[in-house]
Amino acid sequence: MSSSFLSHQIAAFVLTSFTYGIFVVLWIISIVLMINRLITTTTTRPYSRSFPYGSIAYMALRRPLIISIILLFLFNTGQWIIVFIRILKAFGEIPDASWPTRFLSNFAEPTEVAYAIVATTSIFTSDCIIVYRLWCIWNCQSLVIIFPILSTASLLACSIGMAHQYTLFRPGDNIFAATSGRWMLSVCVLTLTTNGYSTGFIAWRVSRVHKQVAHMKLNNFSLSKVLMIFVESAALYMLWALAVIVAYGLRSTVFVTIIHVGPPIAGIACCMISIRIGLGWAQGSSPKVSTHTSSQIPVSIGSSRTAPVQPLEIAMDIVRSNDSGESGTNIKPEGRIIAN
Repeated sequence: MSSSFLSHQIAAFVLTSFTYGIFVVLWIISIVLMINRLITTTTTRPYSRSFPYGSIAYMALRRPLIISIILLFLFNTGQWIIVFIRILKAFGEIPDASWPTRFLSNFAEPTEVAYAIVATTSIFTSDCIIVYRLWCIWNCQSLVIIFPILSTASLLACSIGMAHQYTLFRPGDNIFAATSGRWMLSVCVLTLTTNGYSTGFIAWRVSRVHKQVAHMKLNNFSLSKVLMIFVESAALYMLWALAVIVAYGLRSTVFVTIIHVGPPIAGIACCMISIRIGLGWAQGSSPKVSTHTSSQIPVSIGSSRTAPVQPLEIAMDIVRSNDSGESGTNIKPEGRIIAN
């Protein structure tokens, strides 16, 4: 193990704490917005203004995305606690100068095995959220998510294999030569595959929707559309997986730092999706559609002049009430005809 391993472990703890703090803030915002949107979309009923807290919790726990975000918070919190305990064990009582390096580089240590289990579970949950969002964006078409479901199931199998290989790790083994390192790399490759697939299909869907609804040209790829794809496809999470693969291929010890910030970064990406849904900006929301028609109606009383007709505006108010942003449409014709 290189001499820089210890410094990278300390950097991993600092960056993990920093990204976990960002995740917690975004998680609170996303939960508040999603609960508020859930109440708002249900208060169209006359009796629903005085919801008891039990009814709100019941409705919230019926939403897969809210449940997944709550689980993600639990897993990320557990991951940060384990990392904090490991730092305390490494630097709390130091019997000799090499103890911190020996302790932190021993992947068979029980706290490290527990960390691997919790962290990979968090990554698996994040991938499930991304696959679910892809399914929602494509109007619940199961054919679109067959491949990402297979890759996510493979990720779960590799996570189990990685945790088992951690228990077989021996002090002094090199993580880049050990079998556990290759299992870890497999997890990141599968995550990158799922995210890359989702990014491609979401970009395709966004282009189609904007062309049909907003009457935009296909080559008019605006910044807002890029940001929409970046958030909806959890591209930040995909970039993390790519960085892990590159660091592992270069045999750089910065790999240790990058791999530790994976769960909070995945949580940040999923919370950004939840915030978009809570704000009503999720893909699938349709803007107000106005149709104007103007015609000439002949007036036969007193003259042969024609009277212009005031444009008829059809306002379509669409209320999104579920995770996919699909709900009913209310059409309100507005306008009048004046005859002189």
